[in-house]
Amino acid sequence: MDGYELWTEIVDVKTDSENTLTAVLQKKTGSISVKSRPPKAKIFLNGEDAGATPVILKSVDPGAHKIEVRMDGYESWSKSVDVEADKENALTAILQIKTCSINIKSEPTKASIFLDGKEVGTTPENLTGLKPAKYTVEVRRDGYETWREIVDIEAGNDNTLTAALQIKTTTISIKSKPSKANIFIDGNDAGITPGITKSVTIGKHEIEVRMDGYEIWSESVDVVADKENTITAALQIKSSSISIKSEPANARIYLDGKKVGTTPVVLESVVPGTHEVEVRMEGYEVWSESIDVVADKEIVLTAALQLKTGSIMIDSEPANATIYIDGEKAGTTPEIIVRPVTPGKHKVEIRKDGYNVWSGSMQIDADNEKSLNA
Repeated sequence: MDGYELWTEIVDVKTDSENTLTAVLQKKTGSISVKSRPPKAKIFLNGEDAGATPVILKSVDPGAHKIEVRMDGYESWSKSVDVEADKENALTAILQIKTCSINIKSEPTKASIFLDGKEVGTTPENLTGLKPAKYTVEVRRDGYETWREIVDIEAGNDNTLTAALQIKTTTISIKSKPSKANIFIDGNDAGITPGITKSVTIGKHEIEVRMDGYEIWSESVDVVADKENTITAALQIKSSSISIKSEPANARIYLDGKKVGTTPVVLESVVPGTHEVEVRMEGYEVWSESIDVVADKEIVLTAALQLKTGSIMIDSEPANATIYIDGEKAGTTPEIIVRPVTPGKHKVEIRKDGYNVWSGSMQIDADNEKSLNA
């Protein structure tokens, strides 16, 4: 019968006997040759295990059949085959490696992602089309420590990584001249010089060094990782000022014996401590004062200059006469020293009852004593 194998049998026919035959016809079959790349993949015929590649599946009934080829790590391959009797169907399954994905996040975000040393994106990122394997994942961002992990990526699994980045820190060595000054980093107390401050984040920081009696030393420092950050603060003694006036003005000023200007003047940058101030002017007594200068304070001085004076010793014959200088009574002779008398010409009169008035003028010089006998 078409589509069936020929059935044959030899029959011995005997007299007076009925011979009954039943021909059980067998359908004609075909075959399927199945190969794969790579080989040794499992074959399934209509869902039933049929061996491993390469193989020839025999006695396959004519008609449509589904062939599947499966192998761990590879996508499943399948094909529908129309088998004909007495014919062989040849199939070659080119298996595709299964790919997988990994979702990578970071805190903070916008960090660079490296897969086995190659940059592949920026967080957050979903990396697809990866072969199942072990990968070294690195997440890098400026100012942060590199985050690293070896990940075994498997197909069909939820591969999610979150990199918690740690801020890079370093140390700063801070010294000062003089030492034992207070250190402040970004306004926060960080110890006393000389000192080493640890766990300082990478980037710019405001460094201040403070000490009583000295100006505040400050500097903006760009702290770099993997490098020794050494700072030396040269402190400047705090200065003060002295405002000096005089009456009369335009007098010479001497500070610790050195001429420093003319009144009125403000002397800046005076070192704290004890100083001698002198104000000098021709014809006037020297004005001087010892002052204690304190940092950040202004001292105000006003020198009231005194005219230099001379003196006169006056005697008369007879004695007990009344002395007048410039019309003003100034004493009685003898040996009366009239002082102070301002330098210059002065009118002197000596009067006594019963006697003519004695009068004359005298030139008085500063710091000199004159004698007069009337």
